Amino acid sequence: MKKLLLALFLVLATQAHAQIIELRKEVLCGSNKTIAATLDKYDEKLYWQSRDNDSGNIISLFVNEKTLSWTLTESNREIACILSTGEGFRTKPADLPKSTPKSFL
Repeated sequence: MKKLLLALFLVLATQAHAQIIELRKEVLCGSNKTIAATLDKYDEKLYWQSRDNDSGNIISLFVNEKTLSWTLTESNREIACILSTGEGFRTKPADLPKSTPKSFL
C-alpha cells in the first residue's frame, strides 16, 4: 500500500510541476515616440519583429550590437511597452552556453 501511495504521489507531483502558470509583472509603457527615444538613448536598433497571433500587436527586439544590450517591446498604433531588457545578447548556437541554465529547467 505504501508503494502505491508513493507512486500516486510521484505521478501527481510530476503533473503539478508540468503545469503552465500565469505570470504577471509590471511593464513600462508610453507613447511610441517616448519608447523610441528610450531605445535611441541606448543606441538599440530593430533586430527582429513579428505580429502577436492573439492581440495583433507588434513584438519587436532591439539590440545594440556594440554593447550587446537588448530590449523586447510590444506595441500597437498608439502605445509601446517594454516587456524585458538585458545584456549579453547572443544569436548563434556557438555563442550560447554549452549547458541549459538551471533557471530554465
